[in-house]
Formats: sequence, structure tokens, C-alpha cells
Amino acid sequence: MREFIKRYRLSITTIGPVHIGSGQKYNSKEYIFDREKNEVYFPDIVKLYAYLDDAKKNSFEQFMMRSSTQDNQSDMYNKSANYGSNRGYSKNNTRSNKGQQQQNQGAQRLQSWVKNNITRSITNDHKGQWGGYTLDIGTIGKDKNGNSVQLNEIDAFIKNGFGRPYIPGSSVKGMLRTIFLKYYALQNLSDSKEPPFNIRVSDSREFENSNLIVLQKRDIQFDKEKPSSPPVFRECINSVDSNNDYNVFNFDVSVDMTQDGVENMCGFIKNLEKIAEKVYEEYLYQTEQYEKYREENDLENETGAYFFLGGGSGILSKTYGITDKEIADVLSNNRGFQKAKHKEFYQKNGFSPKVLKTAEHGWVTEMGQVSLSVEEVG
Repeated sequence: MREFIKRYRLSITTIGPVHIGSGQKYNSKEYIFDREKNEVYFPDIVKLYAYLDDAKKNSFEQFMMRSSTQDNQSDMYNKSANYGSNRGYSKNNTRSNKGQQQQNQGAQRLQSWVKNNITRSITNDHKGQWGGYTLDIGTIGKDKNGNSVQLNEIDAFIKNGFGRPYIPGSSVKGMLRTIFLKYYALQNLSDSKEPPFNIRVSDSREFENSNLIVLQKRDIQFDKEKPSSPPVFRECINSVDSNNDYNVFNFDVSVDMTQDGVENMCGFIKNLEKIAEKVYEEYLYQTEQYEKYREENDLENETGAYFFLGGGSGILSKTYGITDKEIADVLSNNRGFQKAKHKEFYQKNGFSPKVLKTAEHGWVTEMGQVSLSVEEVG
């Protein structure tokens, strides 16, 4: 009897935090940051609104509708008034303007409104009535002046219609395709016709929000003594669960046996662990300049069936068959990365990229790093 579908079970273990974005960003009106407890509370805004009396509802509506642009315009007006009366800025005026900016920023934060209108201390009873969820937050880095980086927007993890996070099969398929193409390039087959990639990958099971953590982007830079900590925060799958065990997610992978190139696909999936190990070995070679940083931070530096899933893991996890010079050119031509001077760094040091993408939550891990295992199930 002819076989139409070949099925495999793919298991992904999170070695580092994984961020798969929904495209949504939480702003400071949608969460409450408790610096003392080192956690972020995301209330259900609808339930929070229903909790309020009519007078507080009116105040809350005005707070939510007030834009940061209005505060900025107010701040600009104050600066203009100072300039008009003083024909310039004194140190006192500058200090006053900075204080006004900080006050405006505070007025835009949900925690300030709650503190001024409901309670100075949010209890579990409040959270029970307001709904939502609470996440731990990892280590917050310092800015150039040695101050803690300000928590503003938080990139949300993708969730289903019930508000539960999950890993889309499309993200896993994209990772597998990158591994496939990288291995394809390593075999010097890039000049021949690229074989079709006829596989389907299921979504993961949904999981609890408590398996997420808020982490700040942390770039280890080859030419800097200390890592860079830009104000980029993401909801990520924590690399370990509440029992301090690695999180493991299972996916059903199926190969359509009626399509062209089926032998290549079945061979690829069946030998995925060995192929991923070769591809990861090449990655370690491409980033060998960071070996001392891996040793200092106890990062994974042995070969194995590892790769990178999701966002924030760097250009090497999303491309194949590209030289260091081409990486520098691509990054230099991207408007968002022009200030980093990737091309100049390559010309000086002879390699690219110039950063290793990591996150810190008690310990340092490479962003998006996972291990892979596979078995045939039918």
C-alpha cells in the first residue's frame, strides 16, 4: 500500500529564552512594574475598568486617551516660555525641564494612575479582580550614565484567542528551513537547483503565561568592555520552568510523500540532529571571536544539535551562504543599524557581525538557543 504521509515527532528544548512576537507592544499604560519585587503585572484592562466607580471611570478614560504627544507638546510649550522670558536656558531651567519630562513620563504610566486613584499597594485581591497575569523580569542593564534603563514598551509574545502563549508551527518550519539551507550551502550545492521543502509543522501546545519572562536585549560587543543594554524588552519563554527544568515543546512534523524531493525531506528530518550539529559547529566557527565571552558567561560552546528559534537571535540565525563582508553591507544599509557602523567594524577587524545576541536573567544565555531531537512516529 502506498504511503502518502510520513510523520515525525520533533522535540525542542529551550536552552536560552525564546521570543516569538505577535507584533503587539505593551505600552506603559498597559502594565504595572514593581521594581522591588522585580515583576511586571499585566492587568486585564476591561476588568480593571469594570472595577472602578463612575467617577474613577471618567478619570481612567481621560488617562487612557491622553497621548504622550500631548505631554510632549506641553513640555515644548514650557521650554518656549522659559526661552521667551530668559532668552536662553540656564542650568536651573534645564534641570526644571528634565524634571518636567520625568513628571510627564510618570503621568503616562498605569502604575502612577493606580497609585493616585486606587491604591498605593496592589494586593493579590486586586489582581484577582483585575485579572491578567504577572511575569518576572530579568536583569535590567545600565545606560551610558550608569542609571537603570527605563522600562517603556514591551514586545508581546504571540498568544492564541484565549490569551495563552504558544509556538506557531510556521516559526519552527522557518527555523528548519534555515538549517536545511545552511546545510545545503555547506555541501557546496548552492549552485544547483534548490530542492523543495515539502513539510508541515504543527503548532505547539498552549502553555501558561507563567512560563514567560520579560527580558531586556543585551548585546555583547567585541570592541567594548561591557555589554550594551538598549531599552528593548520582550516577553520570552523562560529557558527553565518553575522547577528549574528546561522547557520542552513537541511538534508533529509531516512529509508529503506525493511531492517531488520527498527523499531529501525524509532524509533531512530523520538526520536532523546530525545536520543541526554540523550547522551549529559552523556557527561556532563564524563566531569564534566570542569564545572568551562564552567561557566567561558559561554559554554553550560545545557542538550539539542546537540552533536558534524566534526573534532577537541575530542575522546568522536567519541567513545562509553569506560572507562576513556581505553581513556588514546588509546591516550598514539597514537604516535601523547605520549608527552601529558595521561596515567600519568589518574593515577594522575583518569579521562580522560585531555583536553576540544575549539576555540575562540571573545568568547569561544566547537569545533563542534551543536543542533539537526527532523520532519517527509513522
